[in-house]
Amino acid sequence: MATRPGWVWAAWSPTNILIAYNKLTQTAPFGLVGSSFWMYNQITKTDTEIPVPTAGQTEQDYRARAPQWSPKGTSIVFSKRNITEHRDVLASIDMNTLTVTNRLDVTEFGSHDKRWYYTPTGLEWLYVETTPKGGGQPTISELTSGIFGLWPKFLESSFGMNASLPAQSPFTDVPHSSWYYHAVVTMRAKELISGYADDTFRPTEPLLRAQFAKMITTVAKLAVDENMPLPPFSDLGPDDTATLYPHEYIAAAYNAGIVMGTSATTFSPWNNVTRAQAMTMIVRAADKLWPGLLEPVPAKFTGYLAGFRDPTHGAQAHKAEWNNLLNGITLPGWDPWAKATRAEVAQMLFNLLEIHGPMQWVRIVS
Repeated sequence: MATRPGWVWAAWSPTNILIAYNKLTQTAPFGLVGSSFWMYNQITKTDTEIPVPTAGQTEQDYRARAPQWSPKGTSIVFSKRNITEHRDVLASIDMNTLTVTNRLDVTEFGSHDKRWYYTPTGLEWLYVETTPKGGGQPTISELTSGIFGLWPKFLESSFGMNASLPAQSPFTDVPHSSWYYHAVVTMRAKELISGYADDTFRPTEPLLRAQFAKMITTVAKLAVDENMPLPPFSDLGPDDTATLYPHEYIAAAYNAGIVMGTSATTFSPWNNVTRAQAMTMIVRAADKLWPGLLEPVPAKFTGYLAGFRDPTHGAQAHKAEWNNLLNGITLPGWDPWAKATRAEVAQMLFNLLEIHGPMQWVRIVS
């Protein structure tokens, strides 16, 4: 497995030669911000710059979004925000050069930030690791989809998962090229979500309220047992003591204050969940179970969902977007009132786990 020009191995790689780090340059406050990756050869003791574009900065406090799965699988986009617009900043991975506009200041790193990059071929991945504040240099590594023996190392360090992703998708309807592939397969490997008996996940199907209760309960690791007090809902049907579904899962989420009924006596378990409802319940889960995990939304923040001002769900939707719970989902034209699909909710919950675990978003303050 040979390195390509401009692609960099981490120190633990088989070559054990190349490492990479990032430098930040800025002409003036509110001026041009440039970033470049440098490759250091540990044998020759030489530096090689990997050039990247520059971008105009229009506010001092902005957020570099984590790489998101490109809908067309052709590039990875970091986003910059200001008070009036959302503008994508050019970032792509070329097969011969590594070009990224993630403007990171080594002195401003947060906790470990590990990200998967999807290359245009759909066959290879880049894994980028930044370091704690003042803790050294970030590394970039290459591996191909066939080198699955290395994946447990990544998963364990990134998600606390001692599991490997299978070389073949566990679901017949979740191909490698799908935007939700990494979220669904990773969570399945950890047994946080499940599919159907026919080996499908049915990612585009609307998610039911009962299914959401089970997913959020499992992801949050809430206790579920047959002796727990049940909520006052009369429309849950017969209680299945073998699977505890849906009664005890709904009870766990209800008792934790994550889900509510559609009335004082009904839960409507087989109704669809809207995207707005999903965002609200996931934000509510984070705020109740892990207070302070999600950041408050700055007054100047203007996102794709800025026009969604529903009194019940609007604030939670904005909080979800600001905290990257919607990362990976194509937001332009995304209707919050549409039915949430199984893939969308899996992606949101995956993003929540990233924030809750050692993977943290990087905030850049110039």
